[in-house]
Amino acid sequence: MKETQRYGTIMSSSSITPKPAEKAPLSRWSPSDAGGNTRQAYLFPLFLLINVAVMTDRAIVAGASNEFAAFVSSARDSPAFAVESPDAGIGLIQAAFILGYSVAVLLSGHYVHKVRWKPLVLSGLCVWWLGVLGSGNAKDYG
Repeated sequence: MKETQRYGTIMSSSSITPKPAEKAPLSRWSPSDAGGNTRQAYLFPLFLLINVAVMTDRAIVAGASNEFAAFVSSARDSPAFAVESPDAGIGLIQAAFILGYSVAVLLSGHYVHKVRWKPLVLSGLCVWWLGVLGSGNAKDYG
């Protein structure tokens, strides 16, 4: 065995060689747990349902374009170009949605590393709730 001196101590070459990797203990979410934890089986359907809800939310404007076109052309506070061309008004609504969604993604992506997840989710839920409350309490211009 070759002995080397590092930082004032003598080490043999056998103490430098790495040990074989030890088998990692099973996590509590492992399907091979003896306890038969079934929480993992519900994650895929849960994430699938969340994805369907998000995609449905994004497709509402495109799916109900006739109703939105009628709304945009008949609202008193619509811009003149939106009254003349309801498709332009729908494009403006979609652009506003994309802008708001992009800002929300950037902010939540930044704060996910700075804030614990529960207050972040709660604050996002509160902003959404205030938006729903505000749109429900908007004046009827009809």
